[in-house]
Parts: sequence; C-alpha cells; structure tokens
Amino acid sequence: MYSEFNVNKNIHELIFELNEPIELLMYSLTTSLRLDVPECWSLYGAAAKNEPWVLIDEQAEFPRPVTLYTEKAFKIDNPKSYRYYRILFKGSSFVLSLLSFYIK
Repeated sequence: MYSEFNVNKNIHELIFELNEPIELLMYSLTTSLRLDVPECWSLYGAAAKNEPWVLIDEQAEFPRPVTLYTEKAFKIDNPKSYRYYRILFKGSSFVLSLLSFYIK
C-alpha cells in the first residue's frame, strides 16, 4: 500500500493506493492523548489513478463527546470497490492516533 500526505493551510490530505480494488464497508478514527480533532472531513474513492474522485462519505463534525484514545466508526452507506482512497480533513491543528479501514 502506498500513502501520501499533503497539507495546505487548513486542509490535510491522505491518499492510499492499494494493490487491488477493495470494498470499504466502514472506517474509523481514533483520538489520541490530545483532544484536538478535525473540524470535518470527506472520504473519496477512485477506480484508477486518472479517474475522478467519487464522494463516499462526508462528516460535518467529530462525534461528541471527544475523549482520549476513543475510536469513532463511520459506516459507508453504498460501498463499492475502489483501488484509490482519499480523505480530506479540515482543521488547523488536530491529532489522531489511528485511521482504520474495514473491508469486506
């Protein structure tokens, strides 16, 4: 798996390239020792490198309460297989200890 991390002011981008397409059923974010969390984020998928990104999930805020080292899970309503995944976080400063993908 290949991942790329880009930061542009308040937008933080992670891109994952997988060996083969997978169907993402759910993903989770786990807080850390600090309680700073992203303001909001969007998750996208793409079948190939030059294909357009398809919006898979969007969250307007981090679920409350925010506590130390707590996993918050998000179900994908209409899962499809993609080889590329991209998540865009918005927020000036935040810390997450783990991003997990749950597949079929």
